[in-house]
Amino acid sequence: MKKLTILTAGLLAAAQLTACAFPSKLTGLTNPQTGTGQKDTVAAEETAESEEVMESSEGEEPDLETALFWSIGSTVQMEITTGLTTEYLANLCAFPVTVHFDDKEVVLETEADLEELGLEELYTDGLLEAVKNCDIESQKIQNNRMVVGDDFNCVVLEMEDSGSPGIKEFYLSDETGLD
Repeated sequence: MKKLTILTAGLLAAAQLTACAFPSKLTGLTNPQTGTGQKDTVAAEETAESEEVMESSEGEEPDLETALFWSIGSTVQMEITTGLTTEYLANLCAFPVTVHFDDKEVVLETEADLEELGLEELYTDGLLEAVKNCDIESQKIQNNRMVVGDDFNCVVLEMEDSGSPGIKEFYLSDETGLD
């Protein structure tokens, strides 16, 4: 999980650096035909463009914690909708993980417990559909928790002591949010 945290943080930092707009500083530009300087005009236009880009991206970019939750949420979404082994899912879990069924509750203490329960038990049709249809980037983080899924079938991510979100709970219901 720590390797995933470091990799995710590195990718987020790289993405943020490439998304930033840096105004270039042009000095000493003169019009060869008139001999007048264009420095002020060019610099003012570039600064205005840069500020416009920065303003539009500031309202849209999530803070680092939200971006981290969204990144892990996307990974969880991909793993649940395409995953075939408990090994990959276990790397995303923050053990102990509680699985809430309609009529019972199971606590998974380790990867071995997850393997014993099996993906067939976890990956219900309702969960697969709810996670697949979840818009990760519209999910809100409240009390260091984020839900991936719907009101009936979902995965709850929670911030671990390591500083990375992980799966803490599954909610599996016979009911679905589908009409």
